[in-house]
Amino acid sequence: MAYCSPSDVRLLVPILDESAMPDTQMEVYIKRAEGYVDGKLRDTYIVPFEPVPELVKDVTAEYAAYLSLRTIYSQNSPNSNEMVQALKDSAEQLLTDLSLGELSLDSSKYSSIESASEFTEKIFTLKDITPYRPD
Repeated sequence: MAYCSPSDVRLLVPILDESAMPDTQMEVYIKRAEGYVDGKLRDTYIVPFEPVPELVKDVTAEYAAYLSLRTIYSQNSPNSNEMVQALKDSAEQLLTDLSLGELSLDSSKYSSIESASEFTEKIFTLKDITPYRPD
């Protein structure tokens, strides 16, 4: 199941209508964006996501929009576009926040989402607690 659809990307960036980029071409960028999202979150979550959390859908659409616009603008002009860079930066920041645990997915809504982290040993026990002694 795809994390987002071409219509999700088009809602985010309306100038990416069918005349600017057909769905078949945009689906290639969506697939690349999904791979990027999975790669960034692989150490934090079990991927691929099923069901797809709303935030993962949004990040995937943002990154797919970045890839799509980068292609369009690089074909038409050698200059970079601030909006294109902003989409990339936003998606990468969200993925970084998710992978570092600074942002979390709504796990109550997506009960099948599991963390990729496993703790096999206890970090602290009651024996490790040293009484506080003032100087």
